[in-house]
Amino acid sequence: MSELAKSIASSSAKELIDVVLYYQVITNKYGNTVFRTIPEDKAKEMLEKEDTKKSVEVLNTKWKVTTWKEQNSVIQRSQKTNPDTLQHEIEWTMYRDAMIKSFLVAWDLEDDGKKIPVNPANIDNLPADIVLALYNKYERATNIDPEQEGKL
Repeated sequence: MSELAKSIASSSAKELIDVVLYYQVITNKYGNTVFRTIPEDKAKEMLEKEDTKKSVEVLNTKWKVTTWKEQNSVIQRSQKTNPDTLQHEIEWTMYRDAMIKSFLVAWDLEDDGKKIPVNPANIDNLPADIVLALYNKYERATNIDPEQEGKL
């Protein structure tokens, strides 16, 4: 059976995509806590060194694979009517938000040993830099790499 046929036949048991984000929690010169994402290769180097490994935080997430039906639903929820043209247009901020809230299904975030559920309110409360970094990694994980694109 081809991979495409398997995706239809096993619609009830879709695989999840692992997206791992490495970051640091830093107090800036103004006393504010900020989150800095770290590229995976740099984070792995830092995790191997005694003097830097404690400064690296890891967020493990799981995302659903987008189906045609779910993609259409996200697009539909992301449309606004342009008051000048009366045409439906995609509002890209709403699209990105709907994608994240529809396809991010699990993470390993805890507070005092208690798992924090993945839901729209908790996603909204995450730092924007973290959410955007997760979304960008999910997008890269679900698309063809530029190096692979030219190869047949």
